[in-house]
Amino acid sequence: MGPFSITHVDEPAVARPAPGAAAGGPRRRLPDSYTIAGVLVFVIIVVCCWRSFVLHEEELYFLGSRRLADPRFLALDLTWHRLPPTSALYDHLLAPLWSFLDEFTIANLGRFLTWGLFGWSLTLLARTVRLPAWSLVVGFAVWLLWRQNLATCGAPIEGFQVKSLSYPLMFFALTFLIRGRTAWAGAAVGLATAFHIIVGGWACLALFLCLLVNRRLYSWRQVAAFLLAAAPFVAPVVVSVALFHGAQASHAVQARIDQIYAMFAMPRCCDVTFFMSLVPGEWVRAAVIFVLAPIVVFAWPERRAALVLGTFITALIAFFIGGIVARRLELYSLLKLYPFQLANALPALFLFVFTAAWAGTRGGRAVSDGRCGGWPWPARCGSRTTTRWSPLRSRRRRSSWTSWAGWR
Repeated sequence: MGPFSITHVDEPAVARPAPGAAAGGPRRRLPDSYTIAGVLVFVIIVVCCWRSFVLHEEELYFLGSRRLADPRFLALDLTWHRLPPTSALYDHLLAPLWSFLDEFTIANLGRFLTWGLFGWSLTLLARTVRLPAWSLVVGFAVWLLWRQNLATCGAPIEGFQVKSLSYPLMFFALTFLIRGRTAWAGAAVGLATAFHIIVGGWACLALFLCLLVNRRLYSWRQVAAFLLAAAPFVAPVVVSVALFHGAQASHAVQARIDQIYAMFAMPRCCDVTFFMSLVPGEWVRAAVIFVLAPIVVFAWPERRAALVLGTFITALIAFFIGGIVARRLELYSLLKLYPFQLANALPALFLFVFTAAWAGTRGGRAVSDGRCGGWPWPARCGSRTTTRWSPLRSRRRRSSWTSWAGWR
């Protein structure tokens, strides 16, 4: 099986007759509970988020690709005559579609593609962490109905946008990091950064901190493999963005531009005192989420997954706190980098999913016993679905984590 397989196996599965089938009769394979969970996550997104029209955010992000497809489009516009490099990869992928598809068709194709990737990546992560499949569905549904995030902008699922591709890639990177495939993790989060420098960039920094904090789990060779795999994707977009915004402006003028952007153009995303005051009790809600989310994740019985994922969530919360400090110190150059972006949504997502898992596995005992499916049919976490890092495997097999560059 490849690294993206939901039904990742390390040992051959033993065929068993279906319930009620006669001995020697035809055998059928029962549905895999994680595959069903991924399909249900996709269906939940479609039911809750699909719209019969093109969203305003989608129209905005379509402008760059339309400009590439038709150079006369917005040629004299002050803003769009020179396209920003932050969405260059997204724009170039969509530009050829405008020759034979309309706006609504492109939006729907992008929605279904990214929503399918959401279901796939989250299911792969849940299987790697050995969460019950049903807890992913329940926790994700609660998170989506809860409104996804604390702030009034930056929700991971908002139609077909640039960041819609970065979030699934980030979940893939988390899965690879837990499995010890650091080069794959670096490539995935690097590609996420190439699509959306804010989501991918903060995720890349958080994953790098996971490697540094959990030094007992990763060698320096694996850390280097992560950086080398991410660099070809991250470096070009960072350099191009720096050159694009590095206009001939004095330090004072640039500081004023940053202030206007953070406080007047995008306060719903960059000014924490503004967007946290829009809903009564938001600070209390954020405090509860930020305290409980690391606890329920760090306490999970699968120690390697708990350490990596818990460190990742803690890093996102630290970025949020750093943004609060930057607001107090009026560091607008930092605020315009959206330090609140990931902590707005992801700690709440993992809190809901892990809380459901704890409630449904009797405090994690079912996981320790090797059962993680939780559906009417069994989804074993024993010999058939145990990943390479599981403590249920032998110490000899766990030595493979030090394989060169983490690609295997």
